[in-house]
Amino acid sequence: MNTSCRLDFGIHAKDTPEINHQPPLLFQSVKQILSVPNKAKKLNKYIDFSKKQVLSLWKHLKKGANKMPLVKNTETTISEEEYLDGELISELKHEYIDGHVYAMAGASAKHNSICMNIANSIFNELKKRGSSCRVFSSDMKIKINDLIKSFFYPDVMVVCDIDNKDDYYQSSPVIIVEVLSKSTRKSDLSTKKLTYFTIPSLQEYVLIEQDLCEINVFRKSDDWKPTIYFLGDEISFESINSTISVEDIYYQVDNEDSVNYLKEKKEKEEDIK
Repeated sequence: MNTSCRLDFGIHAKDTPEINHQPPLLFQSVKQILSVPNKAKKLNKYIDFSKKQVLSLWKHLKKGANKMPLVKNTETTISEEEYLDGELISELKHEYIDGHVYAMAGASAKHNSICMNIANSIFNELKKRGSSCRVFSSDMKIKINDLIKSFFYPDVMVVCDIDNKDDYYQSSPVIIVEVLSKSTRKSDLSTKKLTYFTIPSLQEYVLIEQDLCEINVFRKSDDWKPTIYFLGDEISFESINSTISVEDIYYQVDNEDSVNYLKEKKEKEEDIK
């Protein structure tokens, strides 16, 4: 049988600090694969694994091991078409880099809240102005140019020119947002950042901390130099002519910075009264 991609076993969730393997590792769908033979048969064309490897991993999962064995098959690659077809039947999301597929995993409550907050804030601004630009969440892929041959799932992106007819990826974002975690920080600040900067349409790249209230915005108009924003600041998004407060982005995000900021803000308001 022709193999189609490589499988990396281990724990590597966006917000799992114990492991820093690069790239992300696939582990969550083992039980489902084993319990549904027909699905395993279909996925076998998409995921290159042996039954022995899967059973070995599942034993570790049952024992509650904090770190899983890393199993790689680096000799196989798949085409973009095979990757896109595979994503339609996979229960996990995967990113595609130069013919290899890497699984993604879940995120923390803070991560999700930040993504929802900034997506909703941008959407409301666009709707208020009657803009044709659209906001996409982390379920929408972005295709990097044909030279790099990669697909990623940004946490949030804004697209003003829908230049492709595919329902499952976009290729011309003006804004890309990534929420940082300990396990993805290196990639978001280096590999992904440099890759995103090659997208001709991209105007602003936004990196948001979740454990403290700090946002870095890289703008093409400023030679991709970062501007840092904190609670109390307003962020101007030049590409969509909109302004969003840092406080709105961290709404209901309970980290130390936000808790202290809201406490001080309430005290000041009471003093005024």
